[in-house]
Amino acid sequence: MIRDAVFADRFFQKTTQKKGPLMKRWQTWCGVLMFVAAAIVGSNGRSDDKDKNSDQPAAKATKEATAKTPAKGTTKGVKEAKRRLPRYYGKLGLSDSQREKIYGIQDKYETDIDKLEKQLSDLKTKQDADCRKVLNADQKKQLTEIVDTAKAKATKEDEMEE
Repeated sequence: MIRDAVFADRFFQKTTQKKGPLMKRWQTWCGVLMFVAAAIVGSNGRSDDKDKNSDQPAAKATKEATAKTPAKGTTKGVKEAKRRLPRYYGKLGLSDSQREKIYGIQDKYETDIDKLEKQLSDLKTKQDADCRKVLNADQKKQLTEIVDTAKAKATKEDEMEE
């Protein structure tokens, strides 16, 4: 027992010797670097503003796309928007006839998809209204302030990007 205690004392004395200032600086910088990396990784994608408004950019892009594309048969005086293949189809080396068939299929389903997107948007609006009915007056006011702040922030970020 005593022999083990003596060994332990000697072992810990050797391993806990004083470190030079360069080593202390190195350890400090490594610690700071790890802290910053953990903060960046931990905060990635966890912004409340992004979570609450995650569907808005997609809806905005859809509205812009539908606003730019003319109604069927009304290409007079309006430049038709460039048609797009589904993701990754451009890498397949499609022939012109295959492209036209795919465009036809897209046109066939476009109106149904637009109707469903409108229906989904209406349901989300109704869901939000029903959720707001649960809140008391102070909570409604606080939620309005939070949403307004988030919208202002998003607008500011959009202006910075442009």
